[in-house]
Amino acid sequence: MGNIDQIKSKIKKLYETDPHIHVEIKISRPKGVTDPIFAMITNVYPNFFCIEESSCGCVKKHTVRYAEILTGQVHVLELE
Repeated sequence: MGNIDQIKSKIKKLYETDPHIHVEIKISRPKGVTDPIFAMITNVYPNFFCIEESSCGCVKKHTVRYAEILTGQVHVLELE
């Protein structure tokens, strides 16, 4: 995927152009199941960015560190 600076610039560009993204977050579940969710980037900071999603019917806010994209814990489909 590259280094953290490349990821930061791509996330910032997404935030400025079209903040609606598709995210897969790996959660500790049996067999490493990941659920793709539709989310919106709400803020971008130097060490993390914030997303909002409503996959369960209520709005949830999450923070995502750029390092989580490098380690594969979070997968943003629009970065490919």
